[in-house]
Amino acid sequence: MKTKFWNGSFLRTVLQCLAIACAALLALSALGAGLVLGGVVDQKQIPAAAICFAAVFLGSFLAAKHTAGKRLPAALAVAGCCFAVCFLARLTAFGNTQAHMLTPAVCMLAAALLAGILGGTRKKSARRRRR
Repeated sequence: MKTKFWNGSFLRTVLQCLAIACAALLALSALGAGLVLGGVVDQKQIPAAAICFAAVFLGSFLAAKHTAGKRLPAALAVAGCCFAVCFLARLTAFGNTQAHMLTPAVCMLAAALLAGILGGTRKKSARRRRR
């Protein structure tokens, strides 16, 4: 028997928001690479942690807003999946070398927590505010 938390809607929402987060991560990375290669900015001026934070925040916030159940676990699931995708991409590209994944992991977790908290809060309806 499926519970409300692990129904198909939850997984579909998490996967859709993961796709949005990965697309945002790819777009922001391409924008940063274009600015660096174009000579507009120096490579050290674009922190990778900020790109990770922005992309995961977007996906996690959307997951927290649109999931039909627990909002914080949905946001954390998007961050965990995004971290797994980034980790596997890093292993594929660079092999089993020294992988410094602590900074992106902390940024993704912080973004998911913030997005889960902000996305999970709802404004009271006008009917409840009047009382």
